[in-house]
Amino acid sequence: MMKEKLKTPTTKFASYTKSYMSFFSPLNILIAFAMGILPALLWLWFWLHEDSLHPEPKKIIIITFIVGMLATIPALFGESYVCGLFTETSSAGNFLTNIGLGAANDFKIDCIGTSFVGNLALLVVILWVVIEEVVKFGAVYVSALWRKENNEPIDSLIYFITGALGFSAAENSLYLLSALSTDGSAIQSIVLGNFRFLGATLLHTVSTGAIGLALALSYFKPRWLRSSAVIIGVIIAIALHTMFNLFILRSDDGNFLATFGFVWLASIVLLLFFEKVKVVHQKYYSTEPITPTL
Repeated sequence: MMKEKLKTPTTKFASYTKSYMSFFSPLNILIAFAMGILPALLWLWFWLHEDSLHPEPKKIIIITFIVGMLATIPALFGESYVCGLFTETSSAGNFLTNIGLGAANDFKIDCIGTSFVGNLALLVVILWVVIEEVVKFGAVYVSALWRKENNEPIDSLIYFITGALGFSAAENSLYLLSALSTDGSAIQSIVLGNFRFLGATLLHTVSTGAIGLALALSYFKPRWLRSSAVIIGVIIAIALHTMFNLFILRSDDGNFLATFGFVWLASIVLLLFFEKVKVVHQKYYSTEPITPTL
């Protein structure tokens, strides 16, 4: 989620229907998807290059990336449902307001015509994060985790990073397409695309990569411990994603770069752990015969 407007379902869903004809103009679509997908592909190349000794099958990488992109659809509907669930006129919204979740901090977000403030806004943001991380996990599971090719310590980390980059590519493209349909400025959208390239793409990579990292580090552990690692990984992913979003809500021009410093620092930590997984990976190959992948 980005700061210009926190990436609420308002900017990701409702506003996409604005200016219908210009929204679907071929030039807008080309620019938006080029600026949304190409940066994600560059990051994907970087991470796959880190695993160049024993690369994953290209077919599965492509499938995982595409399924990650498609995962934005249920995520958008889920986030929109949360917005409707907690409106002031809904029973759930009234209940939460009555128990004090409508106050206690200065957070404020807008979502499909409804403004949320205080702890209610915080709760909505957390639920959005949970939806996105669970949906991304599901996308990677159905596209790669169950396959026989997922048979090495580093595989799960690569697949989760790939799925996260696919999700980010689609999300960025829709966000840029919305911006283009609003003012038609290609230059502004290109600048915005580069900005998101540095922030949101890394955010999704780091948060969802934490799940793959948990699986990779527990590769030789008993099944019950690997299942526990998945749960821990999902919790860490949700925590990292939520922290970034809260930094965005709090940020202004003075500390915005510091906010992105957080996600860059987290990316460096992920890269360091990636190197650790590669050591585990090398030990695997020193004790087990290499089996070809499809």
